[in-house]
Amino acid sequence: YEGELSRKGNIRPATFWKAQMTATVQQEAQAICPCRCSAQKPGVLRKISSDSVNRALVTVFQVSLDETDDLADNSCSTIHLAVINCHLTAAPDPKNRLSTVEDALKKAGKLCSGMIQAVMSDAPKSKKGKATASAASTSEMVSVILC
Repeated sequence: YEGELSRKGNIRPATFWKAQMTATVQQEAQAICPCRCSAQKPGVLRKISSDSVNRALVTVFQVSLDETDDLADNSCSTIHLAVINCHLTAAPDPKNRLSTVEDALKKAGKLCSGMIQAVMSDAPKSKKGKATASAASTSEMVSVILC
C-alpha cells in the first residue's frame, strides 16, 4: 500500500491505496469506472496531488484502464478521481459540519483545475501560441469520493 497523511492539525485524516490493482480490487473498482468498456479493467492508480484543508485530506488520482504504468498520455483510457477523507466537527451547528465538506470540495476543484492547466501548458501550441484543439479539454470530468 501507499499512503498520504494530512500534514497539519490534531485530527489528521489519511488515505491509503494500492498502486497496482489486483483482480479483487479490479472488481471493486467498477463503481469508480462506470463508463468503461467491459474489456477495460483499472490497472494503475497514481497520485497526482494532495492537500489538506479544515480537517480534510484531498487526494487526486489518475486511474489507468490499461495494465501498463504509462499514465503520461491523457488518452481516453484514463480517468481522474478525487478522494476526500474528512473528520466532521461535533459542533451542534450543522453549518460547521457542512463547511468542512464545502471547503474540501472547493480544494478538490482547485487541485483538479491546476492539474488540467498543467496538461494544457504541455499541449502543442499553434502559430499564435494558443493550445491546439487536440489538447485536453478544460471541461474534463473528475469523479469524487467523499468519506
